[in-house]
Order: sequence, then C-alpha cells, then structure tokens
Amino acid sequence: IVRLYARLVQKAGFHPLVADSGDKGYTLILQEQPVAAVIDFMLPGLSGLEVCREVRRALGDRIKLVVFSGDDNAELRQRCLQAGADEMVVKSAETTAIVTVVARLVKH
Repeated sequence: IVRLYARLVQKAGFHPLVADSGDKGYTLILQEQPVAAVIDFMLPGLSGLEVCREVRRALGDRIKLVVFSGDDNAELRQRCLQAGADEMVVKSAETTAIVTVVARLVKH
C-alpha cells in the first residue's frame, strides 16, 4: 500500500520519502524538512498524532502535515487537527484524494 501511494505521489510530481515507523518518519521529517508530510494514523512506535505533535514542537508550521486514516469520524478528525495536522484524509478506493489534498496544501 505504501508503494502504491508513493508512486501516485511521485506521478503527481512530488518526491516521496518513506519511513516504516513513526519514529523513523519523525526523524526523516526533521532531517529533510519537506514542504509536506503524509503521516499514517496507525504507525509502529510513535503514532501519527504523536508525530504531528513532535513535528509542530520542533519545526512549527513550516511543514504541512496530513494524517492518513482508515477511520472517518468527526472526533478523530478533531484530534488530528488538535495534534497539529493541517488536514486528515480518509483512505478510500479514490486513491487520488491524498494527492489532491497535498497539492492544495503545498500551493498555499
């Protein structure tokens, strides 16, 4: 699944970097300081919400953060935003939704 989304993002003109845990993702974000980061909600190690909080603490608002989750409910969306995410995108059959959100955030 990660490879599928990485390819979609790459085809849209972005250069995705991939990590397989929250800890590695957080470290990668700090090192590379990308324009935007898509963070899975459920990760081994640091959760997606913890990654958002730590990135905001370390880098402020310089990076757009998108939480990617299989769960679509208002409470979770609110928790993501409170943790520092700019958006939450729900995993769905419409795989281009994540690319659309990232492209919109990067252009602002």
